[in-house]
Amino acid sequence: MWYHHRLEKTLHLVILREPYLSRILSGQKRIESRFARDRRPPFARVNAGDILLLKRAGGSLVGLALVKHVISRALMPDVLDEIRHNYAADLAIDDPHFWQMQLHKRYVTLIWIDEVYPLSPIPLSHRDRRGRVVIERYNGCSFVAGDVQRFQFLRCVGEAMKTLAKLYLVPTMD
Repeated sequence: MWYHHRLEKTLHLVILREPYLSRILSGQKRIESRFARDRRPPFARVNAGDILLLKRAGGSLVGLALVKHVISRALMPDVLDEIRHNYAADLAIDDPHFWQMQLHKRYVTLIWIDEVYPLSPIPLSHRDRRGRVVIERYNGCSFVAGDVQRFQFLRCVGEAMKTLAKLYLVPTMD
């Protein structure tokens, strides 16, 4: 079953470990995947045009990315084989046990990444164990993924950063 997604834009805080974070920032990893036992975010919560805030696990915010395309599906063995066969290169997974570990999962979300912007590290205070957090929906962006003009994307990033600053930035002492 395919799930339909909403139309408004959303900002997502994505916590990533190495080497996957570096692979996204370098463009080697073009699809981010999340496998789960239940329908927790990002399942059916991410849409083309959303912005991903890329945060190093236990560290700072280090990049931004635009979501180009998303698939959220129930996961069955034939679907897992299809994903492995069709998307392994873009997923940039080199762990030989990865696919075996996904056999007990029931849902998958594949997120095609576009327009990646590395940032100088920005400290974030994120203390829970969720690997993905939906921060806020915002409608201040008027662009269509796939036909993005750099300035429109950067304007939306500016709005996203204002929201992020209100919610998560660690205050600094001057």
